Amino acid sequence: MKKKTLIILIAIILVVGVAATGIALYVMESNRQKQEDSERLQENQYLDSVLESINEHNSRFNDAAGKESRIPVFFELSKLKDDFVNDRLPIYHEPTREQRRDSITENFYSVLSSMENWFLGHYMDLIADVEQQAIENHSLREEFIEQIMADIEESVSLFANVDDGDLVCGDCDENEDCEDGCSDAIRMSLAKSLIYHEFVMSKEQFIANNFIADRDADVGVFILALEKIREDVSQDEGVIDPTRNEELEDRIDEIIAGLLLQPEAGQTEDGIVSIFSGHIENKYDWFTEHYNVVINEISERELANENDITTLEEKIADLESLKLHIDEDGIFDDESAEDIFGRIDELITGYNDELEAIRQREQAANQRPGGGASGGSGVPGGGASGGSGDLGGGAPGGGDPGGGAPGGGDSGGGDPGGGDTGGTGSSGNGGATNDPPPVVRGVNTVSELHAAINEVRAEHGLHALTWNSQLASAAQDHAEDMRANQFFSHTGSDGSQPGDRAQAHGYGGRFVGECIATGNNPLNLWMNSEGHRAALLSSSFTEIGIGTTAGLWVVKLGR
Repeated sequence: MKKKTLIILIAIILVVGVAATGIALYVMESNRQKQEDSERLQENQYLDSVLESINEHNSRFNDAAGKESRIPVFFELSKLKDDFVNDRLPIYHEPTREQRRDSITENFYSVLSSMENWFLGHYMDLIADVEQQAIENHSLREEFIEQIMADIEESVSLFANVDDGDLVCGDCDENEDCEDGCSDAIRMSLAKSLIYHEFVMSKEQFIANNFIADRDADVGVFILALEKIREDVSQDEGVIDPTRNEELEDRIDEIIAGLLLQPEAGQTEDGIVSIFSGHIENKYDWFTEHYNVVINEISERELANENDITTLEEKIADLESLKLHIDEDGIFDDESAEDIFGRIDELITGYNDELEAIRQREQAANQRPGGGASGGSGVPGGGASGGSGDLGGGAPGGGDPGGGAPGGGDSGGGDPGGGDTGGTGSSGNGGATNDPPPVVRGVNTVSELHAAINEVRAEHGLHALTWNSQLASAAQDHAEDMRANQFFSHTGSDGSQPGDRAQAHGYGGRFVGECIATGNNPLNLWMNSEGHRAALLSSSFTEIGIGTTAGLWVVKLGR
């Protein structure tokens, strides 16, 4: 009986175990199927979203207004295609699912190919338009050559008809307003330089572009248009397959070759270039002669007596002004400008030597300084009131080391002939005071001088000069150089010129001017010197930097 019961119990246990195993297997299979169904659903949703994205990009591309709007859409779809092809789905490689993915991949390539064809057609249409215009306008070639010759003659005539005159006012009567005359003379020089530069540029364009310059309808215009299309295709790299890009390149090269092989017009290029060159040389010679005439006029002015500081300072100021005008005219290359500026600097050096000799004679005679601005401590060999130079050496005032400026020097800050009590001018003669200077502004800081200069410019209807840290650094270095090496000049101790120092500090402006002075009233000195006043009130300058040390002031102007 016990044995039978045991057998039954074992049988029950076996049945229950088999049943449990079956149930467990069923549950596992059910869960696996659910997981697979979930993944299949997830992938189908992913594939549906990819198809939707393809259609959405295709619609955006077709609705875009032009090429620039279409390019981003094309590259977005290209990125989606790469992501789709390189992803790790599907997990289950069922034939139907693989076929669907292959179908979507083909859809990608089909839409992208359609977009690529649009870009190719777009560029081909542009090329065809340029070709058609070139064909239609080829007949204008002769008219263009005739116009070039007429422009040359017009430029030559215009240059010749600009009235001659001096760049500076040297011989004005006391009651004559010279300012307008000077302005007219400056405009004359600048007008000629504008014509000259335009003429030179026309020649360079003509040579560089092979009969292209200044014509609206000829070979060069269409070559440039085709090259622009080529450049656009290169910049849009990736929207067209490289092998198909060759179609565009070949078509552009074919049209350009055809344009360049078209029959020449009556006048040869060498002939026109020769005409250009002859007139340019004549114009260049005019400026050389003109500047030398002005230099001669300034140098030939006679002194009233051996102690005529005023005339010497006027000569220096006018030569400095002339250097600025020469630089603004911009006719000469570096080598030629060095020759002209070398002659001017040689004269300025000589006049400064004469001024120094006069001051030494006055000092030896123990003459009391007149009513000039004391300027604080002077600089040996320089003027305590330091005239200024625009793009060149300054016109030093009449001070001595540690002393004030003697009377009789406009840039010395005093009235010619002495102060209120008279008797202490450069010639030692007493005299009544002249009218007070138009500007009297004492300054102690860089910001005060900057504000004062802009205030004066505003009074004359001019724009304010904005601060430039590079010009300021160059100005400060030059001020410290003059203090450390005990000199007063626009030429640095290392031989550098104002433009050199600005460039060394990273300034990239086209024009650089420089004014130097000593004392606490530099603006008054500059505003009483014609050349310095012209620089500070010039509309050509837009930026400023200022440096100062030990009573020395350096203002650098730039544009």
